[in-house]
Amino acid sequence: MRFEVYGPGCPRCRNTEQTIKEVLAEMNIQAEVVKISDIEVMLDKGIVKTPAVFLDGK
Repeated sequence: MRFEVYGPGCPRCRNTEQTIKEVLAEMNIQAEVVKISDIEVMLDKGIVKTPAVFLDGK
């Protein structure tokens, strides 16, 4: 399982990443959490508002 958190590094984006990590830990679920702040990558994926979260590429 892989979570991708897209955002420029704003407080909401950091909070979203942290919340995902906390919930995964509470539920004892092993998953990769990746923060992506590259604007070009976000535009290529059609992301216009952040934070955006993808799970396993969706």
